[in-house]
Amino acid sequence: MREDRDTRSRRQAFGTSLFAQGNPDLKPERSRTYDLGVEQRLFAGRLRAEATAFHHEYLDQIAFTVVDFDTFQGTYVNLGRTRAQGLEVSLEAAPSASFLMRADYTLTDGEIEVSASDFDPVYEVGKPLLRRPKHQASFSVRGGPERVNAGATLVLVGRRADSDFSGIGLRENEGYARLDARARARLFTGLEAFVVAENLLDRDYQEALGYPALGRSVRGGLRFRAGSPR
Repeated sequence: MREDRDTRSRRQAFGTSLFAQGNPDLKPERSRTYDLGVEQRLFAGRLRAEATAFHHEYLDQIAFTVVDFDTFQGTYVNLGRTRAQGLEVSLEAAPSASFLMRADYTLTDGEIEVSASDFDPVYEVGKPLLRRPKHQASFSVRGGPERVNAGATLVLVGRRADSDFSGIGLRENEGYARLDARARARLFTGLEAFVVAENLLDRDYQEALGYPALGRSVRGGLRFRAGSPR
C-alpha cells in the first residue's frame, strides 16, 4: 500500500530512520505545467489516436541523498529548479467489439537546471532527472467472447539515470521488458474466476537501482459481485 502525500511529507521533514533522517528545513515542492494535446477518432470510433506534448517546471523538488558514506545515512534536500518535457502518444484500435489493441509511447527529457545540493554529483546542474526513462512504451491486447476473455501487456522501459547512493559510483539503470497476462471467465451471474500472471517471462530487472523486482508470479481466485451485471 502506497503511503499518502501527508505521511511522506512528514517522513521527509521529521523522519528518524537510521538511513533516512528528516530535514525540517525542506521547502514545499512547487510546479508549473503546460500540456497541449490532440485526439482523432476514425472508422466510427474503432480507431483512436492521441498525442500530448508537455512541459513541467519544478521548484524545490525534493530528492534523497546520502551524506555519510560510512554509515550510509541520508537525508532529503531541495534541488532548486528542474524540468521535464516530452511527448506522449497513444493508439487504440478495436477491429471488433470483442477485440482491443492499444499502444502507448512516452518520450521524456528531464534535466536539473539549478541545484541546491552539494552532496551528490548525480544532482549537479545539467544532469538528467533520476529514474525518468527517456523512452517508455507499452503494448496491450485484449479479446474474447463476453463470458471468457484474456489479455496481455508488454511493458518496455529504457535506460535511465539512477544512483546506488552508497558511493560505489553506479549512475545508470538498465532498461527492461516485462510481460504481464490475465484471463477471466464468468461462471454464472455475479461469479467469475480470474488468473493474473506478472513478469511472465521471469525477467531480471530493477525499477530502482539496488532493488530487484519480483520474478514470475501467478495468482488466481474467484470474484463475486452482487447486483445486476453491467
